[in-house]
Amino acid sequence: MKFVKELTNGDSEKLRNILKNCPSFKARMRANAILLSSNSFSIQAIAEVFNVHRDTVSSWLNNWETKGIMGLFDEPKPGRPKHISKEILEMPLMENGHPPTDMETVHEAPLIDIGQHEEMPVLQNT
Repeated sequence: MKFVKELTNGDSEKLRNILKNCPSFKARMRANAILLSSNSFSIQAIAEVFNVHRDTVSSWLNNWETKGIMGLFDEPKPGRPKHISKEILEMPLMENGHPPTDMETVHEAPLIDIGQHEEMPVLQNT
């Protein structure tokens, strides 16, 4: 079975701090997985807790071993930032938990940058 190497007191403290205070959900989840692994939870058990594939958990453990704390955080993604219309962000969800499928609203809505929440001009025919 694969587990992380024994954690130092400093590492355990840093992981608990990330678990309690980090705004990134993914980093908190990964920190928790490292702590669970250090307490002899198997990769399969951790995968079941977080509802992810065991290979995902294995890559989290590998990133911890090779990159330390920085391995908990996503690296910047290349390419253009994702955009979504303001109306879609504000749309109420239907009973099934999904937004309505009114595509006319989607195509006519002004676009905003998700990361910055700044309004952008309406796209004309693309």
